[in-house]
Amino acid sequence: MRKGIFIETENVIRFRAVMRQALDTERGRPGMVCVWGAAGLGKTLAAEQHYAQHGGAYVRVWEDWTQQAMLQAICYELTGARPHGADRCKWAIVEALREQPRVIY
Repeated sequence: MRKGIFIETENVIRFRAVMRQALDTERGRPGMVCVWGAAGLGKTLAAEQHYAQHGGAYVRVWEDWTQQAMLQAICYELTGARPHGADRCKWAIVEALREQPRVIY
């Protein structure tokens, strides 16, 4: 890939369609999207590009993370804090999203 060039592949088009559906709050149906697949298919680039255009919170998840580590990373992106304990993180995330709904990538 050359810097500054983003190729609209079939996977990117499908990613955008799924994101439009998940973000359809007009119908009262915001949702969750899980993207997975083999390396090199453009998942990360599609998410980064969508995030750059639409905003939200971006968290790069690592395979060896515990539940608490992932919740702390999400909480930090939303609130700037890393509470100790998964339960505290969950409450902080819910409150942050209640105050300001946004996509978490």
